[in-house]
This record gives sequence, C-alpha cells and structure tokens, in this order.
Amino acid sequence: MDKEQLLLIDGHNLMFRAFYGIRDLSRSDGFPTNAIYGWVRAIGRLRAQIIPQKTFVFFDFGESRMRREIFPNYKAQRKPMPDELRQQISPIQEITSLMGIGIAMREGDEADDLLASFAVQQSKDQCTVAIASSDKDFGQIIGDSICQLYPPGAASGQYHWKLMDAAAIESKFGVPPSMIVDYLSLVGDAADNIRGIPGVGPKTAARWLREYLSIDNLLSCSQLPADMQNKLANHGDLLRLNQRLIALDLSLDSTAPSLEIFQPHLVRKFFEKFEMLSLIRECVPVGKNGELFANF
Repeated sequence: MDKEQLLLIDGHNLMFRAFYGIRDLSRSDGFPTNAIYGWVRAIGRLRAQIIPQKTFVFFDFGESRMRREIFPNYKAQRKPMPDELRQQISPIQEITSLMGIGIAMREGDEADDLLASFAVQQSKDQCTVAIASSDKDFGQIIGDSICQLYPPGAASGQYHWKLMDAAAIESKFGVPPSMIVDYLSLVGDAADNIRGIPGVGPKTAARWLREYLSIDNLLSCSQLPADMQNKLANHGDLLRLNQRLIALDLSLDSTAPSLEIFQPHLVRKFFEKFEMLSLIRECVPVGKNGELFANF
C-alpha cells in the first residue's frame, strides 16, 4: 500500500516570505496584494514539487502560552507585523480555503507545535510528510517519513525548495535530528530571542555534542577541560530553559484539520477581485458550465 503524501505549511513563515519577497504590488485602489500573490505562487510551486494528496496550513493564533509563562521575553524582540501584511491575512486564508487546503490554528498553542504533533502522528499512520518552513526547530522531528522543505534563497533565482532529510539536517548543522534541541540550546536562536552560551558557536556546539552526545552528559561530566566546565556550570539553568523553549510539544491533539472543497469558480472570482490577471490567465476552463481548474 502506497503511503499518502502530505504537505504541511508553516503559515506565518511562508506569509512573511511572500510579503518580503514581492514588494510594491497592490490593487488599483491601493489595497496591498504582494503577500497574497506570493502566497498563491509559493503554494503552487510546492504542490507541483511534492504532488501531495493533502495539503494543510498551520497559522499562529496568538502566542505559545507555555513558553510565555516560563520565559516572558520569548520572541519579545520581534517587530510588530507591518500593517500592509496584516491587511492580507484574511484574504490569504480565504484563497487557501478556496484552493481546497485545510487550515489549523488554536489560541494558546504555537503553530509549530500543532504542525509538529500532526506531522509525527501522521508519519506513524502510513503517511509521508513534507514540512515547508525555514524554521530550524523542525529539524528535531525529521526522520524516515518526515522531511523539511527549505525555501530557495531570495537572490538565487531558483523556485525549487530544498528537500532536507535526516542526512541533510546532519550535514547542515553537524549533528543528527536527535541532537537539534541540544544544539540550538547551546548556540541559541535569535529568531525566538533565545540566547545561547556566550562564545559557543555552531562548530563548537556540534563538536561537543558529537563527542558527549547530549547536554545532560556535558553537565554531568567532571573530566571536561576547565574552561569548558566553567562555561557550562555558569549557564546550566539557561541551557535547561532553552531546552524547554526549543523542544516542540508533540503532545497536542493531532486531529486532522478539516479539508476544504476546491472551488475553482470562486478562485477565479477571488483573482478578479484582487486584480491578479496573470493568475486568471493560468486558469484553464473545463467542463460544460465553464468551471475552472487553476494550475497551482
């Protein structure tokens, strides 16, 4: 029996990429449409590359209650969402549903945790899962049935997303997926306002973990060089906090989001409403009543 291929999209990650990847695009009345256009394009390329049986998008709805409780400064350094992007969230979610894609979000739970919980459960249920996101945290769940799709570089001119399996994760970070939480705990993650151990960079963290296998072993080993032992001893509490912040919560309800029905006629009307003529031209008319199949 062939495994079902799922595409899981990190919604805010892709939305910000679409917004900043295309600028100065708006409707004739001035309403911004750059993120909407980039979103549709990106999903089209992802689905053409992966050819999934089902696609789901996971959006943040507020912040992680648990992480805020244990670390009030979690993601505190991030700038507010630009108004031009905020205006496009609702249309982006509308076109996503019209394209037959399921949407998941839940107040108090971070989208990363919802997505990861769903991915791990589905990978146990005869599915292969591709996660579209540039977020390093997902490296910790990559395995035989779960891969990650990294977006092409903005200046690369490429549209192909880079498929990262466990071997690719190890090649990129110097440690296997099972050590990603400890690796990021040592080096920190500026994107989430998580600081690592001063003076410990990626190469040092990877070398320590390859030799000692875990932060637990590092903290309990009495045979470490003096400078290394002092550095760890002075930051033990920080490392434990980082582990809790970085580890994805895989205990969340992993019920599949409801899949929407693809509505080609409404997709066309949506493109007309937002004056996306190039996308309208890619809609191929089929059927007696002029139904449309959108080539994305």
